[in-house]
Amino acid sequence: DRVIRGLMGVRGVINQISVSAKPIDQIRMKNDIEEALERQAEREARRISISVKDGVVTLSGRIRSWAEKNAIDRVVGFAPGVRRVNDQLVVDPYA
Repeated sequence: DRVIRGLMGVRGVINQISVSAKPIDQIRMKNDIEEALERQAEREARRISISVKDGVVTLSGRIRSWAEKNAIDRVVGFAPGVRRVNDQLVVDPYA
């Protein structure tokens, strides 16, 4: 019985699976993020600059509170196609 189990079984695996990502429409992604931010943080959205490249969203500008910063990070982080957020926002209560 031991001999039979040793002789039978998997001798190798050939992986022919390929995975490809759909191309990201960066302009649409940016527009979707801007619209979402306008709904969530209308006051702050006007002072935020957004750029998108290869699924990486860069945010820059001045905002008034940490609560707004956290809300913005959540909105952007969950947007479809976003792989990473480069958050360069500055919290300035006097902005």
